[in-house]
Amino acid sequence: MSSNFTIEALRASTVHSDTSLKAQDIMTCKVLTVSEHWSLAVLANFFARHHISGAPVLNQQGKICGVVTMSDIIRHEYIPALALFSDLLEKKAHITDDICFTHLLGNDIGEETHLVNEIMNTDVIVVRSNTSLEEIINTMIDDNVHRLFVCEGDEILGVITTMDVLKAVRQQLRSLKTSVA
Repeated sequence: MSSNFTIEALRASTVHSDTSLKAQDIMTCKVLTVSEHWSLAVLANFFARHHISGAPVLNQQGKICGVVTMSDIIRHEYIPALALFSDLLEKKAHITDDICFTHLLGNDIGEETHLVNEIMNTDVIVVRSNTSLEEIINTMIDDNVHRLFVCEGDEILGVITTMDVLKAVRQQLRSLKTSVA
């Protein structure tokens, strides 16, 4: 594994059951990745086009080197955007999505463009395909993250988002209700 894998979620579960859901059962196999050298404008466009809010970042060798989210873009651009919005509000200007995104994504004429590798998080939290749902939930809560990557070695097999976990919990609750009834 790459040295950027500073956090690996391989915690021992207190309850093991052959019928419990595992990472491989709930993960999304199609993982969209981004390049560490993309501009923030390209990144945000990619997120919007694919209706996602985060992705693993790959280096030039195709290895995972970080993770980046819409929150990272917002955090990085928050102060300049806030200044723009304050200025527009003082002028009572009509604020449109185009104005907001143009500034937020660094598309103002003459403005320097920032790259993904400047804002990404290099602490990538991964689980293995046989990680239990309980371990996945504990990892997401303990590490305060909304997505985990399912990896074996350097290969990304899938991604598990908060929504995937909620769907799995709903499935288990429905099964429990059916077995009790």
